[in-house]
Amino acid sequence: MTSDLAQIWESPGVKGNFKFTDRESFRLFVEGMKGLLTYEQSAEPEGLRTAETKLAKCVAQYPRDVLPQFYLGVVKVFRGYDGVGDAVRVFESFASGNVPELRAPAMYNLASAYIENYTPESLDRARYWLNKCIAELGKAASPERLTLRFQAEVVLLFYEIRQQLWVKRKDPRDALKAEIDHVAPDLDRKLNEFLKKLNAATKIPATAREVIMADYWNDRGLLEEFQAWTASDDKTEKELAQTSVRSYERSLELKVNWIPPKSNMARVYEDLLGDFDFAIKCWREVQQTRPGDNYAEYMLGRLFEKRGDEASAISHYKQAPHIPEAGKKLAEIYEKLGRRDEATVIWSNILAKHPGDKDALAAQLRLSFPTPTPASSAPPKV
Repeated sequence: MTSDLAQIWESPGVKGNFKFTDRESFRLFVEGMKGLLTYEQSAEPEGLRTAETKLAKCVAQYPRDVLPQFYLGVVKVFRGYDGVGDAVRVFESFASGNVPELRAPAMYNLASAYIENYTPESLDRARYWLNKCIAELGKAASPERLTLRFQAEVVLLFYEIRQQLWVKRKDPRDALKAEIDHVAPDLDRKLNEFLKKLNAATKIPATAREVIMADYWNDRGLLEEFQAWTASDDKTEKELAQTSVRSYERSLELKVNWIPPKSNMARVYEDLLGDFDFAIKCWREVQQTRPGDNYAEYMLGRLFEKRGDEASAISHYKQAPHIPEAGKKLAEIYEKLGRRDEATVIWSNILAKHPGDKDALAAQLRLSFPTPTPASSAPPKV
């Protein structure tokens, strides 16, 4: 959290828009914040559940109190897919609202919410709001606003690395000459410049610096992961994969059980190092931090499918309704097992939502099912 909580904790009589209706409102808020801080420090799900329960009760009973609404939005971001919609509504309101102190933090958290969806459209929205946040902050002077600026900048670097490099990592190496020779070195330079600027910013508190550095090492790990995928020989690939793992580990040292680097590290162990057992261990740890995490379920499904354990793969794919590829993988297994009716239902649902989906259209030819009526934006049933 980037705002100065010291004042908030001292008294319910905080100046300006941050007043609380009464002591009960403030008590619920403090209990919720304790749960949120516990989750941020230890990633224990119980802390997040406490935060959501107390803050939701506070918002319901005291709808005019500002801070409980804001931090309930933060909790919704931490919940992942299930909370993104609520978080977006909360922070869009604050980003355009009449509480100047919370506009920039709302923009940053709105970007964080959009990132949780990991679709091209949502990531572009995240980039938009990060740039808006940086513009809103301007030449930030206070430690809190300067910290938020650095947080926005390091997440913006994540976006650039992901969209300009990482998403292309599996393309033929010959098609990535510009990315390998120019884009990757340029983003490496930007990371170095960011670190130099951060080290020179003496006003940033130590705890906030650790959070920013966790993002920095996650960014660097993602860049190194791309470099491993595009290495010129197997030896260099393995060396860069291990370097990437070390960067993700450094991120986790600064932010315990943080889902992004833990997920990224699991993926490297699976895709580049071939250590399925350790990858499964990492994904299980992600599930402990965020029970029901769709991406973890999808990746576990992939791992078990690679092992030939189709029953376990089916079980995990069915628990990832927000991951479009999970539905496709599930349908493919059903086809392989001769369960044509179940496969047809999934492919039909996908085609209803995405009429131009090439995989679903190919399945329609194979399975000879009729063109479905276009559906709403609900996730495909699996």
